Amino acid sequence: MIINIPTTEELIYKQYLTILNSILVDSKLSPIEIEVLSNLLTVNTMYQHRGEDVANKITFHQETKIRIRTKISDDLKSVFSVQSFNNIMMKLRKKGFITTTEIKHKIPFTKGGVTIIFNLNLKNESTAT
Repeated sequence: MIINIPTTEELIYKQYLTILNSILVDSKLSPIEIEVLSNLLTVNTMYQHRGEDVANKITFHQETKIRIRTKISDDLKSVFSVQSFNNIMMKLRKKGFITTTEIKHKIPFTKGGVTIIFNLNLKNESTAT
């Protein structure tokens, strides 16, 4: 089955994370975690042309985090406090999506988008956990 999903550069990470989140078992992301992680990915991608180290430094710089928090507050039309943002960052670290200095699982987008292939393998009922 092929499903084509129209997107924009601004929405693609949020859509990707939302799709993957629907099949995650152990590390489900909350909507606000998806919002924060998608913004981190967007910033990181914008600076990849300057090298991985520079992109990571910019992505996790305090000023970038303030801009992301402000953008999310504006998008949600509610206050997203520094403490709440820091709690979300901590949850993303605990779930293994980020460290204090890098995003652990980069998403390989090209100008044309990305193709996701799911292989669903049935387990033998006697060995299923």
